[in-house]
Amino acid sequence: MPDVVTLVQTEINETGTGVYWPVQQVYDAINDSQLEMESIAYLPIGSTTMTFTASTDLHVWPNTVLMWPHYLEFSGRKYWVVKHADLERWDRNWRNSQPDQPRFFVLWDEQHLRPYPIPDKNYVFNIWGPAWASEIVSTNTDLSLPPLLKTAIAFRAAARLFQQSRPDLAAADLKEAEEYEARYRMQWRRQQSHNIKRLRPGNLLTAAQGGNVRIAKRIDANPQNPYR
Repeated sequence: MPDVVTLVQTEINETGTGVYWPVQQVYDAINDSQLEMESIAYLPIGSTTMTFTASTDLHVWPNTVLMWPHYLEFSGRKYWVVKHADLERWDRNWRNSQPDQPRFFVLWDEQHLRPYPIPDKNYVFNIWGPAWASEIVSTNTDLSLPPLLKTAIAFRAAARLFQQSRPDLAAADLKEAEEYEARYRMQWRRQQSHNIKRLRPGNLLTAAQGGNVRIAKRIDANPQNPYR
């Protein structure tokens, strides 16, 4: 498969260093599209470690590795990042809690997490979230992503380039990007081993077996289903 820069330049019909769209503008459009897409929860995520030191209230999470924290893991258990309001609902007296192993994590700002309770000793958690993408530059012109995602990013980048001069083509490319993203989500769902309803043979949920869980839930006629 061609690299992502070639995919974009083929779509805008301008190769090499470019005239109307210099190649640096192509790089910038791809990088912007990466940041827009890789912050979405369903895309592949990365992980690293984070140490919570004893008696420390605010901790800097590894924001140079991850775009934002999704959840943490310790001894095989997942801990989701919550809001202060959620913590208040759990324990309104949380500020007076005794030091212990953290069980809640509040996203304080773009750099800090607040653990609850405050650690009584050092704890090393695994932290998960969307990883920062590899920047597209002259020495790195491709992405290590599944083909469907790479194609979606290429179409989004082309849409950004066409936005000012050809809004009709920009709209068409954006639709193409959304279609490839939908195909990726469908492919990703088919890999989920816990989706028993979709994997069960011999039922009538043929749309779900093809990957469209939304349609399958609609067929299911569950009164609690938000997709009905």
